[in-house]
Amino acid sequence: MTKEPDKNGSDQFLKTVQQVVARNYPSVSGIEFAKGDLDGDGIDDFATIIYFSQDASNLTDIAVYKGDKEDRYSMIARSQPFESHDRRTDNIWIKKGSLFFSVGGSSYAEFWGESYQFRWQSNKFILVGQESSRGKIGGECDERTSVNYLTQKVVEFSCLGKKQKINRHSLKKSKQIFLDEFSL
Repeated sequence: MTKEPDKNGSDQFLKTVQQVVARNYPSVSGIEFAKGDLDGDGIDDFATIIYFSQDASNLTDIAVYKGDKEDRYSMIARSQPFESHDRRTDNIWIKKGSLFFSVGGSSYAEFWGESYQFRWQSNKFILVGQESSRGKIGGECDERTSVNYLTQKVVEFSCLGKKQKINRHSLKKSKQIFLDEFSL
């Protein structure tokens, strides 16, 4: 299923995205995309969540395409493929030059979600932030974790009975994670 264009797109841009993606993914079953300037050159780029089949598996990729002045696009980064899942919701957006990707899901009693922020630095997309949350639907307390990989700071919100406990600490030297290495 292909996401219909929103305020950032048009029918023509949707067709452009589909044509550009088809060059790299011949068996696409769905695309979600976001449009915006990711590398600070003043020209819109676009990022996609691509659902495709390969070797009898249903997979998902995040791919980023750089735009030029002639409205041509070329892939500059992509994640490692990860398993698609019917009960997972995936979203992608661009805000203030950063690429955001989120996944989430729920059962009858619980919910979970993860959000990742990538920024273009030194000609690569680097993971700079991560948020996660989980809890019981209708519960009085949920657990959340926020990681800032630039400052190496972590804030964890956990449940202590009905009250929320906050724990702040620093990461021990963490390895930079690039979009090209990223997978769920």
